[in-house]
Amino acid sequence: MQFSLSPNHHVNCMLYKFPRHPIKSFTFKAQGRFSGKLKMLCGTDSGSGYRHINYKHKAQWIKKMNFHPGQRESNWDQFMFGATQSTLDKPVKVTAKKGSKLAFGGRVIQKKIVRGKVVKQTTWDTCVIVSKNQKTIITSYVGKCK
Repeated sequence: MQFSLSPNHHVNCMLYKFPRHPIKSFTFKAQGRFSGKLKMLCGTDSGSGYRHINYKHKAQWIKKMNFHPGQRESNWDQFMFGATQSTLDKPVKVTAKKGSKLAFGGRVIQKKIVRGKVVKQTTWDTCVIVSKNQKTIITSYVGKCK
């Protein structure tokens, strides 16, 4: 999977006091009768959604983003959004989890291109856990689904 960063538009952190406020919508490949759109909500640090990802997994995303020197760490969430959508678009493996959840496992290929040639490349795993009942993203992190 490959993706590009979208224009810089940051999540409004003032909305944090509203855990059910939607931050971003994602589409995904149908999994049986489960299909449509997913929302990433503001969520909470210890629970799910954007705040959980920010609290628990931000450092992982920044580390992967720094493969491309010159990236601003403040754009980590745009990078995470792109990897999340790529994982949902073309999952390598989808696993049912307890509590009506699905784990979408994916692979991301990052390339550093100089003058039209690939000079460096890395491949890594991603995991996106979703709630089938709520149609929301619980978490998105770097690594294989647990």
